[in-house]
Amino acid sequence: MTARVLYEIVLHKLHLDCILARERLRALGYYGQKKTYRKIISRISERGHANVVFIASSLSMWRYDGLCRMMMADSRFSVYVVIHPFNTYSIEARKDEIRRMASYFDSLGVPYIVSGEDGEDSYKDFKAKFRPDMIFYVQHYEGVYGDSLEWRTNRDCLLAYIPYTLTLAYSQWSFNQDMHNVLWRSYQPSEVHRRVAVKLASNRGRNISVAGDPRFDSLTAAPLSDPWKAMPDGRHRKRVIFAPHFQVRTNNLFNRPEFIQVAELMLQLAVDYSDRLQFAFKPHPRLKSELYNHPEWGVEKTDRYYRQWSELPNCQMEEGDYIDLFIHSDAIIHNCGSFTCEYLMTRKPAAFVAGNLAEVEKNMHEYALACMDAHYTVYTEPEIRDFVDNVVLAGVDPRKKMREKVFAEYLTPPDTGNTAMNVFNDIINSFGWN
Repeated sequence: MTARVLYEIVLHKLHLDCILARERLRALGYYGQKKTYRKIISRISERGHANVVFIASSLSMWRYDGLCRMMMADSRFSVYVVIHPFNTYSIEARKDEIRRMASYFDSLGVPYIVSGEDGEDSYKDFKAKFRPDMIFYVQHYEGVYGDSLEWRTNRDCLLAYIPYTLTLAYSQWSFNQDMHNVLWRSYQPSEVHRRVAVKLASNRGRNISVAGDPRFDSLTAAPLSDPWKAMPDGRHRKRVIFAPHFQVRTNNLFNRPEFIQVAELMLQLAVDYSDRLQFAFKPHPRLKSELYNHPEWGVEKTDRYYRQWSELPNCQMEEGDYIDLFIHSDAIIHNCGSFTCEYLMTRKPAAFVAGNLAEVEKNMHEYALACMDAHYTVYTEPEIRDFVDNVVLAGVDPRKKMREKVFAEYLTPPDTGNTAMNVFNDIINSFGWN
């Protein structure tokens, strides 16, 4: 095949891709939505005031703290949080999340309603009274909120989104869902993420603003409190977080079954190092339900395992917010996606549990690969014990310089150096309020 023929084939494919993208955008009502957004912005600009709703579905996924506070402190904004745990959660998990989030927002003095307690239309009634101009979403997945809160039902508002997780891969699922293309603004953590969206999204990332990741603001700020429990003997120990992902089966989308291999070992380490280490078990919120349905685990074994992490004198369970937990820790052992980048914001040692690192990294983009390179990779008992003995306890940390490089070049937000401020500035500039 000649170079000219190859060039023609590539050119034809690009042309076909452009046609398909335009057809998809038309089907989504993309062009009409842009006109709607312009009308909303004009209305807000003239009125000099905006009503803003933040959806909160899980405290551990809440990303709008800084932005919410800035808007509440500015008389040009009226703010409400709508608490609505994901529909995929069990009834008990929903109740637990509502309790945690209500307590949290009460402590901050943030106004909120709980949607769904009195039926699906509770938000619909609230919307008719509050008349929001802008809604910030937590996730882009279809069907996680219920009809009245879904983005498709709220296209009369400016739809905005800060990803709840730091996306690591080239993935249509993470950059090219219907919601991604119709949003007024998608605030992404880095220029790498914008370039991925330009490549994958039907709208070529035209609604993206690079702002940084909101967890950077929290993880580099002064901690509010120390959530690690006091040890009975009064002696300080190094503090290690064990944070497994929820995908524990083989041959699934994420293919992260490592927890099954290291679960008992991690408990044994907690016993073996009880005089030198404290451990915090920070599982993904969905891990318990996945283990309940796992053929080798089930309800009884899972509940016993979780209970052991609560009962061991040098251990604790952590199922809520994790910012202060991270700040006051000394290291992490995990196989979670976004923690791969988030924990590096503390500049502390991190070990990623992977039986097949090449499989984990095969579809990662530049940002994610840089963060993975700053990790130690462990899987076997000798590898995990080596990380604990040499890196955590002895302080022999050859990847420290790599972590500092990643912190400066990838993790630090652009412009103001503060993600919430970058988002806030973009919004007021868009309204012509600057």
